[in-house]
Amino acid sequence: MMKGFGLSFLFPILVLIASVIWVGFSVVSKNLLAKDVVFAYTALVAALMMFVLNLFFSLQTTKIEKVVYPHIIHSEQCLNIYAGRKSSFVVEKRNEISTGLNIPYSLNPFSYSEIADESFTKDLNEFIRICIVGSILRDCSDWSSHQVRFRGLVTRSYISKRQHAGDNSFFTTSEIINKLNLRVSVDVLKDHIVEGLTLPPGTQIYGALGGFVIDNPFVNVEIHIELAPRRYRGFFKYDDAGVRTEAWIDSHMDNIASYDASIALIATYKAQRQGHSRMKLYVNWVDGLAEYLAKSFSPVHKELI
Repeated sequence: MMKGFGLSFLFPILVLIASVIWVGFSVVSKNLLAKDVVFAYTALVAALMMFVLNLFFSLQTTKIEKVVYPHIIHSEQCLNIYAGRKSSFVVEKRNEISTGLNIPYSLNPFSYSEIADESFTKDLNEFIRICIVGSILRDCSDWSSHQVRFRGLVTRSYISKRQHAGDNSFFTTSEIINKLNLRVSVDVLKDHIVEGLTLPPGTQIYGALGGFVIDNPFVNVEIHIELAPRRYRGFFKYDDAGVRTEAWIDSHMDNIASYDASIALIATYKAQRQGHSRMKLYVNWVDGLAEYLAKSFSPVHKELI
């Protein structure tokens, strides 16, 4: 019943319970013939029990999971993500990211030894991780951004510098690289306009190969990246439902391979903030982030499940 509640949440409740017990021991027990005092204390205990039960049964941790299935292409030029609406970051930086990860250009994707293949799998996982972080930095850098509408024009207002972040948590590009242990340079990851990520107050970020975590007092967001243990020659076409219809293979694709992967977003909304007036803002932020990943990393947007 108490799962998901931290010590800072439980401590004042325990103090309250202990105080009521102490009042009963030090005051009420010495005045048992005062019926009004005994009755009032009984009502106090009943109210306390109702309060505690309602507190722990009403405030529950909730978890959602949304998964996107990207299609990764490996050619002699670089790694690439096959998506109709992929971020401009991936379009502009995929060559530099591949070079930084020492992705082999000239080797046939099917000619690796077992040891080289294991190393390449780690590089491929890191490529996806860098693309996710770089795309978020480019397109979703401010969790509190909002649209400003003019006649015939819609613009987006967002925070670009630490000095404008206020109570929000701000992470520069170099801090993001260090905290997430990304194998990429600042010059490749940085955006032309914003200097870093603006996240909710009290947010911590950390990560390693295979994903990263964004944690704050309201929600814990985990991004997990998995790769399927197989590859295909050429690449696939998809119908509107996200179903593969055929493999596109010809003589020009001898050195082109496709890989299946999954990007899972797992959001855990914390019990101690379920009734907070600002929780809706966090839900909208996470939903927007999941929607963005679906648009930017899936061959078909409907592949978000």
